[in-house]
Amino acid sequence: PTPGFANNPTSRVVRIAINEWMPDNASTLIDPSDSRFEDWFELVNLGDAAVDLGQYFLSDDLLDTDKFEIPGGVVIGPKAFMLIWADNDTGANAPGTDLHVNFSLSKDGDAIGLFARDGSLVDAVTFSTLGPDASAGRWPDGSPNLYPMMPPTPGNTNAVLLIMAANKDAS
Repeated sequence: PTPGFANNPTSRVVRIAINEWMPDNASTLIDPSDSRFEDWFELVNLGDAAVDLGQYFLSDDLLDTDKFEIPGGVVIGPKAFMLIWADNDTGANAPGTDLHVNFSLSKDGDAIGLFARDGSLVDAVTFSTLGPDASAGRWPDGSPNLYPMMPPTPGNTNAVLLIMAANKDAS
C-alpha cells in the first residue's frame, strides 16, 4: 500500500495456492489443539518472499469472500506450507500455532477460496467426494493439476503414486 503517495506498479505478485485438502480426516492427522481428527487444508507460498496473510480471507463458499479473516501477524514463508484446520474452532487460534477457521469441509464435495484484502480472488479449488482419510491436491505443488494424494502430505511437498501398468504383451 502507498497511502498519500503514487501507486507503485512494481508491487510484487502474491503467489499463494491452496495445495491440499482432507475433508474427512478419520485417522491421518491429529489436531494438537484438542487431540481430535478434523478437516484440514494447506496453503503453499510459491514465491521467494514471505507473505503476511493478515486481513486476507478464507472461505468454503466462493460467493462469501470474507467468511474468515486471517488474523494479523500470520505469515507464510517463501516456498513454505501452512496447515489450516477447518474445524469451526477459532478459539484455538494463538500466536505460533496452526490456524483454525470458522468452517469445515464437506466430504461430499466443497470449495476453498483465498481472497486478498480487497476481496479479489487469490486462489480457489472445488472438489468432489473424498472418502475417509483421502486427500487431494495439486501436483506438482501449486499447479492446476489435481490428483489424489497417496499418501496425504500435510505441511509438505505433495506426492502422487503413479502406477504404471506393465506391458503384458509378449510381442
